[in-house]
Parts: sequence; C-alpha cells; structure tokens
Amino acid sequence: MKNKCCAEVNFNAAKWIISRFDTTQFCGKKAKYYENGDWYCGKHAPSKIKEREDESYAKWEELINKRKKI
Repeated sequence: MKNKCCAEVNFNAAKWIISRFDTTQFCGKKAKYYENGDWYCGKHAPSKIKEREDESYAKWEELINKRKKI
C-alpha cells in the first residue's frame, strides 16, 4: 500500500472557488514523511514547511540588517 499526502489544498483559495466545490481537496501525492499521525509529501510536511520558512526569514533578516548598516 502506497501512502498518499493527506494535506488539504485550496483551503486559502478565493471564496468563489470554495463555493463551487462541496468536497475537501487533498494533495494525494506520494507521501514520504509521517508526522503528527498523518502522511505528507515533501511540500506539505510540517517540518519541511518550517525549514522553508526559516530559510526565507533568515534571508529577509540578512537583507534588512544590510540595509540598516548602510
């Protein structure tokens, strides 16, 4: 049995999109990470999301610190 990503997608979509669909949509890609009792793909795994956010924040913070020094 292959595990599939159970992350809900389009939950932040525009109201008109949500109103057109009754059912919840899930990612459904092949899952590699088992976290918090659910399976996730590399894009939706909470740990991977945190890594990407931390990396992005570090780049932003570095840019801000450079601007302050000028």
